[in-house]
Amino acid sequence: MRKSFILAMAAMMAMTGTVLFTSCSDDDTNTYTYIFGNGSTGEDPNASKVLTLNITADGANTEVVKTDLTDGGSSNAKQAPRRVTAITTNPSQTQESTINSLTIGVFGADGNVKVIKEVRTGLGASAAQVSVKSNRLATTDNVLVAANIPSGLFAGCLTASDFKARTLTTDQSLAWLNNAVAKEEQPGNLLMFAEIKGLTSSGNNAFTCSGVLIHAVAKVSLISLETAFDVNGAYNKASFTPQQIFLWNVPSSLKIGGAAATGLSFFHGWTGKTDLFKEYLGTGALAASAIGFTGNTTVSSWGKKYFFYTMPNADTKNDTRLVIAGLFKKNADDKGSVEYYPVRFSKGTSIKTLANTDYQISVVLKGEGSTDPGTIIDPSSLIVNLSVKNFAGQTVNAEYE
Repeated sequence: MRKSFILAMAAMMAMTGTVLFTSCSDDDTNTYTYIFGNGSTGEDPNASKVLTLNITADGANTEVVKTDLTDGGSSNAKQAPRRVTAITTNPSQTQESTINSLTIGVFGADGNVKVIKEVRTGLGASAAQVSVKSNRLATTDNVLVAANIPSGLFAGCLTASDFKARTLTTDQSLAWLNNAVAKEEQPGNLLMFAEIKGLTSSGNNAFTCSGVLIHAVAKVSLISLETAFDVNGAYNKASFTPQQIFLWNVPSSLKIGGAAATGLSFFHGWTGKTDLFKEYLGTGALAASAIGFTGNTTVSSWGKKYFFYTMPNADTKNDTRLVIAGLFKKNADDKGSVEYYPVRFSKGTSIKTLANTDYQISVVLKGEGSTDPGTIIDPSSLIVNLSVKNFAGQTVNAEYE
């Protein structure tokens, strides 16, 4: 009865080009098929052609969860690990590669959609094997896969280019948990994407393909913070007390395929400004812990680390920055002033923030900062050492030579 209703609705909607979004599972919250136009592009559970997709996250372990897309999989999916406070311990590659949900799109060589499926149970590891049934499968098909996205994002998607151009907000990309926005970033629920060209036929109407999910967000890692005030200079008695660390100019959306979106607003994690503020983009107030020249050494180290996630950003006028804010005192008698040290993710001429990239930053303060987070300071006031890697820990050089 239900199937007849769906087919009747789909046939009727073909005349208008509208989209039907329906569950193909006994559990209506777990596995979905999108049926477009004439109703022929949804997964057919009775189809003789079957695609087996093997998907692994970049830098992941080899644990594989198998799920049958025709019945919604098992109900024992793991809870996504979440950030409780500011991240001071580097999340593991396994945590960052967790797959909590998958959306699989199969497209013909012409780029038009054949099947789009969502799976939201039976996952929770960093690799998965899933199956899709459709009598329209062919070896020339291409497959697009998105992991850890809100349900229903691809309703109405008719082409591969449309799939890749769908956007997520900052909240959905960085702090999405249990279909709602959290106060903390979610290293165990990061947006990932894969594109697979062509299917392999193994006979008897069976097809296979394999892909690797690449992170569509970026990571910013403050590896070390030191001061090195010149023992013979004007700041030989200076000290600096870090008060908060935050991201500045974080784009308001991104494209599923990992490209930076355009026409954006820019968020920040600075508690001193309520407009466009996102709590999870900063540490908030830090406990007092002064670092500075001690009288018998030229370098003092803070000894703490912080880790953030951010959006791809190609806007060179509003480039994303890590800002270190704190109380700067020229000497022990100085009441001090709050100063800001904006750190750009630059090496050579590039100031882009790229997807699937971990910007590992070491900072040495040598002088005074600026009076606001948006002003770039004199290069002589700080030294930035930048190591650029992907989420699998491999060094990235091409963009930064």
